[in-house]
Amino acid sequence: MKCFELWTHDDGAGQRSIWPGVVELRDDYYNDLIQHGVPYDPRAYAALAHSALSQGVYLMLCYRLHKLNAKGLKVTWKQWQEQFGHEYSGPDALRNFKDRFIPAVKDALSVYADANVEIVTGGLMLKKSRPAVSKIIGSS
Repeated sequence: MKCFELWTHDDGAGQRSIWPGVVELRDDYYNDLIQHGVPYDPRAYAALAHSALSQGVYLMLCYRLHKLNAKGLKVTWKQWQEQFGHEYSGPDALRNFKDRFIPAVKDALSVYADANVEIVTGGLMLKKSRPAVSKIIGSS
């Protein structure tokens, strides 16, 4: 199956959807997903279901940590806020963001045992880590 209908164009009240109702999955998109897929443990992801932020942090760590070089990478709180906390504003925005983000990081680390992440002055130090799973399920 290369395409499927997601929803109908007419909602029954004469309103037409502004989005197309059919999605076509092309080979180049599929190949990109296979080549750049994120190896994650669905059980770990499910354990974080109480927090979308924790899930997002977990997936980002799964994607990034195993690709780092030996030196690692420091990511500042401001950079994290730009990625995960754009809704925070005002004079206390960064502090308010950190107050929510740090617990989400700790949640993510609780289910990704091999993650090599350290909370440091000014942000997080990310270091090369083993992937969250040793093999993508269903791959050869």
